[in-house]
Amino acid sequence: MLLYLVLCILSLVSVVRPQPQIQTFWPAAAPIAVRSPYLNVWQSAVSTNDYPVFWNGSVLGWVGLIRVDGNTYRWLGNNFDLTGSVGAAGCNVTYTEVTPTRTIQTVQAGPVNLTLTFLSPIEPSDWVKQSMPFSYLAVEFASTDNKEHDVQLYSDISAEWVSAYKGYVAEWSTNQTDNIVYHAIKLQQPQAFDEQYQQANDGTAYYAMSLGYGQSVGWQSCQDTVCYETFYASGALSSKNDNDTFRAISTDLPVFAFSVDFGNVSATQSPVVWTVGYVRDPSIEYTLLGDASTLRPYYTTQYSSAQDALEAFLSDYNNSLSRSQDLDSQIESAAANVSSGSQYYNMLSLAARQAFAALDLTTSSPGGSDSSTRFFMKDIGYSSRVNPVETLYAALPMFLYFNASMVKPLLLPLLEQQNSSSYTAQYAASDIGTSYPVVSDPTANANEGVEQSGNMLIMTLAHATYASDSSLLEGYYALLKRWADYLVSNALYPENQLSVDTMSTTSNSTNLALKGIIGIQAMSNISAILQRDEDAQHYSSVASQYSETWKSLAMTSDSAHIVPTYGDSSSAWSMAYNLYAHTLLGFDLLDEAVFTGTTTYYQGLLQSGADYTYGLPLDSEHDILGSPAWMSLTAASLTDTTVSQQMLSRLWKYASSNSSTRPFPSRYNVSDGDFVGGTASPAQGALFAPLVLSGNRLNTSGSPSSQQPSSASSSSGGHHTPIAAIVGGVVGGVAGCLLVILAVYLFRRNRRRRMVFVEPYISPVLSEKEGEAASPPSQRYLLAPSPPHTPSATGDSSIIGGAPSSISSPTSISSPMVPQTIAGSVIVLGSPPSVISSHVTTSSLRATDVPPPAVTLTPFPEPVNGSEVAGASLTSSSQPPEVEVVAGPDTTLPPPLSPSIGAQDTDIQSPGAASKLSISSRNRDAELASLRNDMQQLRQELQRVVPVLERLDEPPPDYWSHQ
Repeated sequence: MLLYLVLCILSLVSVVRPQPQIQTFWPAAAPIAVRSPYLNVWQSAVSTNDYPVFWNGSVLGWVGLIRVDGNTYRWLGNNFDLTGSVGAAGCNVTYTEVTPTRTIQTVQAGPVNLTLTFLSPIEPSDWVKQSMPFSYLAVEFASTDNKEHDVQLYSDISAEWVSAYKGYVAEWSTNQTDNIVYHAIKLQQPQAFDEQYQQANDGTAYYAMSLGYGQSVGWQSCQDTVCYETFYASGALSSKNDNDTFRAISTDLPVFAFSVDFGNVSATQSPVVWTVGYVRDPSIEYTLLGDASTLRPYYTTQYSSAQDALEAFLSDYNNSLSRSQDLDSQIESAAANVSSGSQYYNMLSLAARQAFAALDLTTSSPGGSDSSTRFFMKDIGYSSRVNPVETLYAALPMFLYFNASMVKPLLLPLLEQQNSSSYTAQYAASDIGTSYPVVSDPTANANEGVEQSGNMLIMTLAHATYASDSSLLEGYYALLKRWADYLVSNALYPENQLSVDTMSTTSNSTNLALKGIIGIQAMSNISAILQRDEDAQHYSSVASQYSETWKSLAMTSDSAHIVPTYGDSSSAWSMAYNLYAHTLLGFDLLDEAVFTGTTTYYQGLLQSGADYTYGLPLDSEHDILGSPAWMSLTAASLTDTTVSQQMLSRLWKYASSNSSTRPFPSRYNVSDGDFVGGTASPAQGALFAPLVLSGNRLNTSGSPSSQQPSSASSSSGGHHTPIAAIVGGVVGGVAGCLLVILAVYLFRRNRRRRMVFVEPYISPVLSEKEGEAASPPSQRYLLAPSPPHTPSATGDSSIIGGAPSSISSPTSISSPMVPQTIAGSVIVLGSPPSVISSHVTTSSLRATDVPPPAVTLTPFPEPVNGSEVAGASLTSSSQPPEVEVVAGPDTTLPPPLSPSIGAQDTDIQSPGAASKLSISSRNRDAELASLRNDMQQLRQELQRVVPVLERLDEPPPDYWSHQ
């Protein structure tokens, strides 16, 4: 028995030490502080530590150092441009995970492992918090040898954060309140609403931390080399402003630093939290009807100064982290319902970060009334246009998923800018300004008339339907009707129209004509909601007639697929992404054959052997140009989930290809993954398209929140730490040892039993992860070790939504119609339409979120929770035991494990064997006494090996959910 105890102790020690995580998703760049168009910071190489960059590649000085027993290591930034006397050893980045709100890295620095959490919250139900241009960096560490070390932390940002032009003169100050200390840096002569290489020239950069660490906190503003040398020498900063000479950014590079001295420790008890931000107040120059005004950040409706907002944000770290973890979990769960595995979730994580980072939420009223609230989107990746309509249209699914009420303040500036006599075009504008952040006037492009008019009508109806808000319809009905009338005249045969996907001029584009026809039907529904029945009947009749003509011209003669333009040969094809709007709005203009034919054709393309490594191109003419946005809309519209998931899987392969160093571009080469355009574009919000059609949306709604600030909580607690991981490891080790002892006891007891034939045992625990389902009651399965399965690190051998290797899926399931409940007042069905009044309407939308296919477990399931569930024993090893279990008439198996030690033996019956198994009470008592003695020895050994165990707190409630 002593041997088993020794093995338990060794196993426990190995469990306590941090276990390596396996990274399977390798984005070209990871978001680390993304909250606005000008707080948009990325790590361009996730496997190394280098200087972070602005989204377009401009370097932003952000440095992190750790000093361990006098040796300094660099965990953020680099010192390639510094002399050897102030050099630091580079750290090894061992793991990077990207979620919708966080980027989490583990970094090895000598005898210490660090965990970096870059948190950029998404607050769809609290617009005050959402409008705060701040982000968190939380750092934790633990020694790898379980010994104490003398540890100090350091971090700084440079003056490079206030302008891309390094010749501009910067000025700065360091300020302290009762709770925080912060650096504030700005240009000495800021230039209002001006950019230099996409970076703003009129903001203030902030770097702040809590004073909760007492005397161990130091801060300093100084030349970069001076700060580094000070920290290398002593591990502490002087806590004074000794860098008072304001100068050009490139002159003796000014940095603004913090240090924390921990003394001799083995791990942090709570994270060190810094807040970084870039504040512009006012945010937008807004001209309407010739009257120029300035719009302020929305958080100013609640906080009178940036300092107050900064302090509230920093003190809210624990609550913010908790909300973010919950939001991440909701998105991950919803993504798994659409497609099993983590690949779809990986892409949603990048898409959410990019789309929200392109927004400024503003107000023109101190009270923040609904009518004064406006969102502005920058056309990041392509131009500096304000609220680009085609990009808003692409990102629409993401806003509908998070909170459909967000669509109104995005559309409101576009509508009010065009609702005046000064805007004379009969079609919708493509934006409301060509140079962000200045809203000058709408841009009217005649060659985009069909595209943008259709986009606006579709988005306006989608907002009214999904947010149950008809205010935009009522306020801008005449304007919407003007655009619909334009489409009636131009949509069916669009002439000389610019394709926004390929940027080429074309005529009679089938995809563009379809969008125009859907826009006309959208106007019919808008009219019906407002009970303008004559208009509703008119537009519905036109849309119905046009759709029939369109089908006769756009489909091949055998109805196999849609051609790019009327009259094209049957070999030509295009990405019919505008089918998505038809399904999103629940229209019935097109019959099922259009969708099934398109699905079958795309399936053939994917299997054709063509070089579509990273997905399908936009059309057969532009045969290498890919778009994640349009591919996502198309995939969501298909009738076969297998084909849809194959498209998403190839798109994931591109997102994880590392073919460039740019944040998830929206234009690329489908053959080799090379970058084409659209760095960090918010158009990637289209990746949420399948999620919205599945009926999965966050439980958030309503207009801007008037919530009071969350109760301040220290930023130094409430977060799972390496200590918690140690506790979890100890607990897991104890549990594993107890299982081994239990197995030994049962094995020794059962050896004295006579063996009998039994039917294969049905396990009470069956894994349901990765799409596995519990077996039907009528089936029995023999549980036995399965061959080791090593998942592909690249995902080449997997398909999103495909069955895991341990699951057999012999049959495919057809797509059911998914009912979608929509709060509203009116729904229009058919042609001519009928108006049905009700508070809640239910319409059947085409299902793209089909439940995972019915599957059957193989007779040899994978290990469950790290232990093999078999009729004979449990083992704490993750490797299956070298045993063979066979069921047959001459085979004997031990019974299932007893649920508790010392319980009465279960009678086991089998054909031809009616005798009961028994054991003498004397033997049982002896076994129990021996087991109690062994348990007591184990407790003593554990207290010796892990003396800290008894004084550690329990891990936080959410610890186990992240293991």
